[in-house]
This record gives sequence, structure tokens and C-alpha cells, in this order.
Amino acid sequence: MIKKKLGVLVIAAMFISSSFVASAQTTDSAATIAALQTQIQTLLTQVAALQSQIAQMTTRQQQIQSDVQNIRDTFNLYLSTGSSGDEVKSLQELLAQDPTLYPEGLITGYYGSLTARAIMRFQARHGIEQAGVVGPKTRAQLNELFLKINKKIDQEISKAIQNGMHDAFSDDNMFDDDDDDDDDMMDDGHWQNGNKNNKVTLCHNPNTSARHTIIVAGAALKAHLKHGDTQGVCGGGGDTSMSTPDSNAPVLSDISVSVITYNSASVSWRTDELANSAVRYSGTLPLTDGASATSSVVVTTNHKLILTNLAPTTSYYFVVISKDDAGHTATSSVHSFDTLSEPDISTPMISVIQVVDITDTAARVTWSTNESANSRVRFDASLSLSGGSDTVSQASLVTSHSVPLTGLASSTVYYYEVSSSDIASNTATSSIYMFTTAAPDTIAPVISSIEATSTTAIGADIVWATNEAADGIVWYGTTTPITTINAFGFAHHVNFVTSHTLSLTGLTASTTYYYLVGAKDSSGNQATSTEKTFMTE
Repeated sequence: MIKKKLGVLVIAAMFISSSFVASAQTTDSAATIAALQTQIQTLLTQVAALQSQIAQMTTRQQQIQSDVQNIRDTFNLYLSTGSSGDEVKSLQELLAQDPTLYPEGLITGYYGSLTARAIMRFQARHGIEQAGVVGPKTRAQLNELFLKINKKIDQEISKAIQNGMHDAFSDDNMFDDDDDDDDDMMDDGHWQNGNKNNKVTLCHNPNTSARHTIIVAGAALKAHLKHGDTQGVCGGGGDTSMSTPDSNAPVLSDISVSVITYNSASVSWRTDELANSAVRYSGTLPLTDGASATSSVVVTTNHKLILTNLAPTTSYYFVVISKDDAGHTATSSVHSFDTLSEPDISTPMISVIQVVDITDTAARVTWSTNESANSRVRFDASLSLSGGSDTVSQASLVTSHSVPLTGLASSTVYYYEVSSSDIASNTATSSIYMFTTAAPDTIAPVISSIEATSTTAIGADIVWATNEAADGIVWYGTTTPITTINAFGFAHHVNFVTSHTLSLTGLTASTTYYYLVGAKDSSGNQATSTEKTFMTE
């Protein structure tokens, strides 16, 4: 429309120029020609001014469209501590508009702890888990806000084109629809004020209780983000503070201790507002300022701190402490927990390994440990002690170990190792040792010192000795010669001993008895004595 008007003006100027030149030639009036030339120059100046205005409008429109595209492209990345770049900078510029979210207001382009804390406040405000990173949920919330802004921007661009880009994006007043320099109060009780520095102050009329969302026009948005426009109560309205001061300390709740080990524990609690975290703890009471402490500057409502380097089997006392951004501190009452005993990670120490009581078919392995442990011997005629090796185990936990090995072959070299495991399953295994079984036993026991004692009318005790462990038997009768076949009776014991005693009962008084004693060793070698006699009373 503006270009059409400009074309009409140019044509009109050319027409007027031609007409008046022709007229001047016919009237030959110098005065008239001079006047017409002045009018033509004026028209040409107006045309040049319109052309300049069109060029400025085109440049401004392109800038607005570029700004709009920049806005629409914001917050597409996952942002966390350590991120950097223009998107982080845009995020910081947006957060800085609300001092309750980002009081530091630093625009660095680097995602540090301050930015993370500001995002956590933003997440808490919008009911998002306070992770301190810009993930899908947080990014969606930010982009939802920008959708509203984008819609307004589209409206403002259309308005700017229709109105010749004068009223909608005037540098003199980017919010007002008129040219007044005075503050204008809107019907809903909110004030708006623009200035030539692209800064605005959004303030609330204290005489109303309405709450409204202010959507900033696209041309002014970058200025707000860059320069940090403020909000608060309008001047002259009485109270000039931006918000009601926080006068309350955080409320602590759900204090608990979990994941307790012998040297650490996890302490967690909740607060009703964003606050930092600290735990002061000690093995004794009272808890003084000199007690051990651990803390975190990250503000959150769900707190968790890990206590480390604790002593095992110890009672610890602690308090939790949280301070909000207003400097109000809450300290809990004293709580306690007990650490676990230190786990046993030391293996038993094995010593004094030896083999005793070696025979042609048996042996006994003994050893000691410095703590109670079970017993196991693995043995084989092969040095490798392969999977086919025999194993003898005893489950009882002792420090003096004795394990018998039986069923051995005579005159054979055996290899063995001992092992012991304590109650914590720490296992120690010895080196491999060896022993040799004895040759086969073919010699019968030697019987001596045979005697009948404690003789009564109905009984007597027969005693004797052998030179090796053996069982014992007595054959007896009233006839001679007595043999193992014609004996009237016999008595027997199965214990392998070297001192033997057997009692004979049910005898007849005043009678002479004849008897033989016998002994058999573990190899089955048997000896029988010569005939002996005694008389009952």
C-alpha cells in the first residue's frame, strides 16, 4: 500500500513537472516558472523521504523476523552443568528476569552451579523434579511459555506491517498504544511504562488483587532479556518492595538414616522450600561447632548427604541443617544411628602342619590357625592334586585341627594340602606337603604280663599287655588242654589298646579254670597266648 502511494506521488510529480514546464514555455513568465520549480523540488524531497522510510521499514522487518526466529529456536538442547554456548546464555537471560529464580543474574553462557540452582527453583515452581538440568520436561515448560510469546509476536508483526511500523514497535514506547510519556494504568490494575533505553518496569497496583500474565512484544523482548527489566509495586502505591519478604525458616521433615555400613551412612530429609543441606555429627554428645560436618550448597527440597569415614560399631549423633536463600536457618533435634561391625576380610593364618599316626593304611593330619575356622584336607597319590583327589572335611570352627585319613595304600607317597575358612568365609590354603604310608603290617602283637586277678567264687579278671594296639579275647573252660575250639566260654573287647582287662563271670566255686588270651592288631595280625590257670574261691 505504501509503495503504491509512493508510485502515485512519483507519477504526479512527473506530470506536474511536464505540465508546468510546458505552461512556462507558453506564458514565458519567469516568476511562474520559479514557483513551479520550487513545488517540484518539494515533491521530490517528499519522495526521497518516503523511499528512505520504506528502506528502514524493510530493514526493521527483517530484524524482527530474525529475532523471532532466534526466539523460536531457543531451548532445543539438553543442558546441564558444564554446558556452554548461546542457548545457555539465552537461558540465563530469561531466568535473570525473575530475581526470585536467578538472583545473581550472571549472563556468562556457561552452565554452572548458579544456573543449576536457578533451574531447580524454576522446576519447583512448575512441579517438575528438581534435577537442576534442562531435560525434556523442563524444556517443554520453557517452550510452552515461548509459544505464548510467539503467538503475540506474530500478531505484532502483522500489526507493524499494517501500521507502517510506527505504533507497534516505536522506540519511544513499546508497550503503550498512545504517545503519552506518562504512565498509563490499565483496567485490570496493572501499570506499564516504556522508555527509550528499551527497559520497562512492570508493577502491580496494590489497590487490586488481580494476577495477570504479561506478554512482551517481540521487538522489546531482547531488550528485556539483555537489560534485566524489573517488577514490583508501582511508585506512589505505598509498598515499594518487589515481593513479601521471606521471614520463615525452612520446615524440616522425614529425617531418616539409610544404607548404614561399618564406615558410612546416608542421611535424608525434606524441607517445605528450597534450601541447602548440612549434617553435623559426632560419636559423643553434645554436638558442638567442632563436630564433624558435611554439606551441599545445592538448593533443593529433597536432601541427602553421605557421611563417610565413620568408625565401626559406634553410636553416632547428628542434626540436619537447612538454610533458604533469605538466610533463614532450620536445625533439627538430635538423632542417632549405629554403624555396623567392620567386615572380616582377613584369612586365617595356618601353621604347624604335620602328619602323625602314620600306618600302612591311615594317617592323621594336624595344624593350627590364629582364629576359629573349619578344617579340610585334600590328598592324592598324584602331586597335581587334580579334581579326582580325596577330601576330608570337618565343619566345626576350631583353632587346633586334626583330620584322620583312612583307606590309604601301604608304602605309598601321598601329597596333601590343608585349608581353613573362618565364619566370614575367608579361606586360607597351605602349600602342598607329602608323607609316605608304612609297609604292610605282617607281625602279630606280642602278648605279655598275663594274670588272673580279683578272683571270687563266681568270677575273675584276666589282665595282660600287648606291644601294639590290638583288641582282646579270653577263651576259658574247666578241661585241659584248652583251645579256641573246645573252650567253655569266651569274653571279648574291640578296643585297640595295649593294656587289656576282661572279666569272667558265672563261674563255679572252688573250681580250676584253664584259659587263653588273644590279641589282633588293625592289620589283622593275631597272637594267642599259652594256656594259663586259676581257681575260684
